[in-house]
Amino acid sequence: VVSYFLGCMRHGGVHADAVCYANAMSSCLKGLEWEASMSFHRQMCMDGTEPDLVCKGAVLTVCKQLHIWQRALVFLSSAFTGREPPPNDICFNATLACMATADQWEACMTLLAAVECQLQRPDA
Repeated sequence: VVSYFLGCMRHGGVHADAVCYANAMSSCLKGLEWEASMSFHRQMCMDGTEPDLVCKGAVLTVCKQLHIWQRALVFLSSAFTGREPPPNDICFNATLACMATADQWEACMTLLAAVECQLQRPDA
């Protein structure tokens, strides 16, 4: 259903912004449609739409659910290269949870050290 509405918007000449994609991705997450959520993220990138924090958090949640902690790390590091907003504590916590689920405690410690170096304060 969400794909249909975004398609109608595109067909009508209306450009979907980050809020539209964030809602689409969140809807997919609530319906446990992990791959569909990721496909909206890919489409957003192809459209040249800069993801907001909700979109970034959705991608990291999908990484956790699919047990792909390496992809979560790559995504988090690439999120710093985009325009605003940079990843926040929710993004860092989602990445840490993803790695913890995979029992990657050494990678968690490395990420926490990197957070400290980036002057981001972990909230836990």
